[in-house]
Amino acid sequence: MARAPRRPTCPRDLRHLLPAALLVLPACGPKTSGTGGGGTHGSTGAGSTGVATAATGTATGGTTTRGPGTTGPPPAECGGDGDCMVVDDCCSCVVIPQDEPAPPCPAVDCAATACDGLGFFDPQAVCFGGVCRFREVGCDPTFILCEAPPPDCPEGWLPRVEDNCWQGCVPVEACDTVPGCDWCTEGEICVTFTDLAGLHVDCEPVPVGCDPADPCACTPAFCAEGMECSAVPGGGVECTCGLC
Repeated sequence: MARAPRRPTCPRDLRHLLPAALLVLPACGPKTSGTGGGGTHGSTGAGSTGVATAATGTATGGTTTRGPGTTGPPPAECGGDGDCMVVDDCCSCVVIPQDEPAPPCPAVDCAATACDGLGFFDPQAVCFGGVCRFREVGCDPTFILCEAPPPDCPEGWLPRVEDNCWQGCVPVEACDTVPGCDWCTEGEICVTFTDLAGLHVDCEPVPVGCDPADPCACTPAFCAEGMECSAVPGGGVECTCGLC
């Protein structure tokens, strides 16, 4: 299965300092406060690299027609976290702009809401590059130290990782790590990076006004703070960190 500067250094950035058996680390916080989703793209070991490519489906962004004789970037959904909200009812567990009506839901009585029913008890909405999204939570299985099996999540959801064990299911859009780039949807960029724990993949929304063909020029940046961004053939981005 977020994207203003990148989030502050988080525990994953220190993996190269710790033996694999000692990776008992808390979940990382948001990339930036008030402007982006949570989670991390992680720093990498010495000489490691990451690649960001357009997601399955053509990512949207750049110039669009807004009216007769008017062109420019598409309008932003939000200017801050307060412009976004979580809809958690009997039918939906989604993030939408505050001024947008919630998806219709004929059910008025249910044993649990859509988020709560699958163990996502703390959903939060944030604004990332003009796009409303979930604040990211940990989904990286390399942090698992318990012997419990992962939960069986429905389509479009992935197991959450918290306190080094599985903790229910969350929407793919809320995950800081997904199994592969094929989990990314239209309008997202697939960001891949490698550290001593292995390969990590994240899907981040294309910021409003960003040209997916030149993602290194996008704001917020796709590469973590301290990493260098360079375009690669095919429209991807290479994030490198020779000193991490």
